[in-house]
Amino acid sequence: MANPTLSKLRKDAKAAQEKRHSETSRHQDAEDEFEEHTKAALKSYRLIKLPEVKALTTLSTSEIYRRIAAGTFPKQVLLGPKSAVWPEFLVLAWIEARITESREEVA
Repeated sequence: MANPTLSKLRKDAKAAQEKRHSETSRHQDAEDEFEEHTKAALKSYRLIKLPEVKALTTLSTSEIYRRIAAGTFPKQVLLGPKSAVWPEFLVLAWIEARITESREEVA
């Protein structure tokens, strides 16, 4: 009679350990996901001014505005009558699209 009881205790202990590990793993996954979303949210709403847009793209001011007028570059956001900014994630996405296009043309 002692063996089945000991076996059951071991089985129950192992199941409890696996449950704790599973819960800990899910909790860690949730924390990681929250941190990732937080970082993405903070990054996506960073606003940059024209000098930084020019530095990132290497385009001149007139070329940036030409491309905005043509609909091929992200439009600026006006914060006031003399304050224009761009969401950084839109400029970076535009750059990534140019890189992807250039790789496709070569291949």
